[in-house]
Amino acid sequence: MARYDSFGPFKLERVDGKVTRAALKKFWAERKADSEGGLCGAVGVYVIAVQSRVGGEFKPWYVGRTDRLGFEDRFYGHELLFRKILDEAKRGQLFIFLLGMRSPSGRVFRKVSRRDISHNDWLESTVIGSALSKNSNLLNVSKTKKLKTLILPGLLNTPRGRLTEEASALKKMLHST
Repeated sequence: MARYDSFGPFKLERVDGKVTRAALKKFWAERKADSEGGLCGAVGVYVIAVQSRVGGEFKPWYVGRTDRLGFEDRFYGHELLFRKILDEAKRGQLFIFLLGMRSPSGRVFRKVSRRDISHNDWLESTVIGSALSKNSNLLNVSKTKKLKTLILPGLLNTPRGRLTEEASALKKMLHST
């Protein structure tokens, strides 16, 4: 069994419209102070989202995972990604959601691994599918091609127009109301 806990949304400040290394250092210092111990070095899945107005919905722009690096170390390599997100979503605040993987005991976070973690891979794909349904301009390249081109009325990329009885039944069964 694998367990993940979600943390966030955490606001990621910008300096002169950019996410700087100093802003990232401040972000992770705050996480060390306000989050459960070990989260910064944990592995798991993360979502970078934008909230266009206070109290508004979060729009996901990127979903990633960490296996060989903890969350903190992984983010320092994302300067170009942050720039792309801010180019696409010109207004709003950046937020981060962290889905930290627990150790088998569940008391601490799972540490980095030399290999890919299959649960992380599966969870990342699942979250990408959900994020893609909220933002068709999701910046992820891998794992999105099939999700963008596969059509199954009632579930994936449903064409405009009235659903068949069968597609309506599928949608009702698989989607919560």
